[in-house]
Amino acid sequence: MMDFAIHLQARAPERNIWRAYSITGGQDLFGDWIVVLSYSRIGAKGAIKTARLTYEAAVRHYVRQCLKKRDARSGGKSGGFRTLILFRIEALAFFCSWFCQE
Repeated sequence: MMDFAIHLQARAPERNIWRAYSITGGQDLFGDWIVVLSYSRIGAKGAIKTARLTYEAAVRHYVRQCLKKRDARSGGKSGGFRTLILFRIEALAFFCSWFCQE
């Protein structure tokens, strides 16, 4: 089911910041997209939100909005988050086109 995964981490021991944030997703058996958003303190259980979307364009919009919200809440300019992005081959073209857009 997992077609893409975006993982962000912020570590700043001097400020006691240990955050993890990830967005994963893929298509289910019916062709709908399932996007899972999870965030927590590193090592903690945290929170999980799931969205079911019909179109790939809706997935792009949802992921873009999640990343913009994360950036705004962390003070902009990634707020100390280090991006770890993992792809499966099938989703590479999808996210390459998304990251190249302004």
